[in-house]
Amino acid sequence: MEIQEAWTEQKAWLKYMANEWIPHREHWCHAWCKHVHYGIDTNNYIESWHSNLKWNYLHKIHRQWVDFLICVLSQEVEPDYFCAYIWVGMGLNNHTLCKAERQGKKSADELDPVEAKEKVRVVPETTVSYYFG
Repeated sequence: MEIQEAWTEQKAWLKYMANEWIPHREHWCHAWCKHVHYGIDTNNYIESWHSNLKWNYLHKIHRQWVDFLICVLSQEVEPDYFCAYIWVGMGLNNHTLCKAERQGKKSADELDPVEAKEKVRVVPETTVSYYFG
């Protein structure tokens, strides 16, 4: 392997990579990714959501207990996100799309009705689940 040859003097780093990162390469390296991550290749979305959680729901409290966090998530955060989901579904709010979703929507919008109908797959009703909080 070229990396091992180029970094021969860095034995500790090579061992660390071989033990900790290479076995899980499908989670972090495009070459081994099997799933589309909707164009999200960083943890910026997670960091943003965590910031939102801290400032808008936990109100800058520095010592949160697990029971308090579960209570906030179940009684405040989940209903807010479900309400936002319903509003988008009803057309009252716009849904923010990432780059990959915008590209997919653009491709779908460019299809004529015959092409679109050919791409539709009917799913048996037993595989569809509904959530009514």
